[in-house]
Amino acid sequence: MNIIVLHHQSFLDLAIQHTGSVENAFVLALQNGKSLTDDLVAGELLSLENTKNNKDILSYYQSKKLQPATGVSHTGGSSLQLQGIGYWAIQTDFKIS
Repeated sequence: MNIIVLHHQSFLDLAIQHTGSVENAFVLALQNGKSLTDDLVAGELLSLENTKNNKDILSYYQSKKLQPATGVSHTGGSSLQLQGIGYWAIQTDFKIS
C-alpha cells in the first residue's frame, strides 16, 4: 500500500489513519528507511506492507474520514518558544545563586 503524507502528519498519524494501530508507526518508519522522529514532507510517498491492523479503529477513522495531523513544524517564523532546562544556558536563562 502507498501512503501520501499530508501537511503536519507524523508517522504516528499515518499509522493510526491507515492501520488503526500506533504500533505500526515503527514498521512504517523502518520500511521507508527513516527514523520515527523524522519530519515528513507533505506530498511524500511512503509504502506500508504486512502490518497487523486494528479493524475497529481503522473503520472508525475511515467512516469519519479522519486524517490526523499532529506534527509540529518549527519553520515559518512560528511563535513557539522552546522552554526548559534542555534549552536554557547557564547564567543567561538559568541563574545559579
